[in-house]
Amino acid sequence: MTANWKETLAQNLARLRRENGLTQAELGEKLNYSDKSISKWERAEGIPDLQVMVQLSEMYSVSIDEMIGKTDEKNTPVKKERYTRLADRTFLMIITQSIIWLIAIVMFTSLLLFAQETPKKWLMFIYAVPASSLAAGIYFIIWKLKVWAYGAFCVFMWMAAVAAQLTIGARYALMIYTIGAILQLISIIVIGIIALTRKKKQ
Repeated sequence: MTANWKETLAQNLARLRRENGLTQAELGEKLNYSDKSISKWERAEGIPDLQVMVQLSEMYSVSIDEMIGKTDEKNTPVKKERYTRLADRTFLMIITQSIIWLIAIVMFTSLLLFAQETPKKWLMFIYAVPASSLAAGIYFIIWKLKVWAYGAFCVFMWMAAVAAQLTIGARYALMIYTIGAILQLISIIVIGIIALTRKKKQ
């Protein structure tokens, strides 16, 4: 076992929480502890009791031995399971993105061959960008990667605005981007309110 197992435990608790897309406050809600307690555990100023360790073990799909550094992480089935899950998610993301861009290529080629009079055929590739971002954002929500999900939806919103402007014309650009800026501001305010509300509950 690692000589300073408390330090190892603290580092692993912080790492596992981040890998699962949780804030200290969100983890505290799940465990019925304050975010201050979570912070103390992650700074090695305290340790969770056995019942909490069992909860964390089940939540993160890791053994208690692994969390305190007793086992070789590289050779544990849990570590392999985590790598398998990551590989599955990566494969699913690649397949989804490939399908979206394949559809864009097929539509562009079809217009090129059978509807040559259609203007701005290249817009098919522009439309694929917000579609890709939306698909990624949905996956990130399912996988509880909230920061990544918010980033993906921001890309979706602004690329959708670009696509709209290129489609209907530059004369509507001010209106389109103003709406986008308002929606962006509203999303930031809502996220801030949610974060403050959760903090007050602690």
